[in-house]
Amino acid sequence: MILRVLEVLFGLFCTGLVLKDVFDTVVVPGSVQGWLNVAQRVRKVSHPSWHRPGKPRQRMSHGFAPFLLLTSFAAWMILLLFAIALAFFGMRESFAPPLRAKRFMWPACRWSHSVSAALW
Repeated sequence: MILRVLEVLFGLFCTGLVLKDVFDTVVVPGSVQGWLNVAQRVRKVSHPSWHRPGKPRQRMSHGFAPFLLLTSFAAWMILLLFAIALAFFGMRESFAPPLRAKRFMWPACRWSHSVSAALW
């Protein structure tokens, strides 16, 4: 019982972290101050490979900003999906019929995906 409560609380905590990162990155002007920094991590990973070899380094190309925006959005959605699925996995006995835990969190992921699709 305590483990399930901890799973729900950890899932809600992770959901809050992701939503705070989205808010800090998209809404608050200036530099990003947060734990996740998804946009900065995506930029650090993908920006060096964005340049062509033998071409002098530019600051950033015009096509990189939309790529960074869409990739960050996809990463935030995946993180939210798994955070909400973790909370649903902790409440698995509350559903009718109960979510089966044969394949870890996959039924909870399907359920959280349908709930998030309904909310959007």
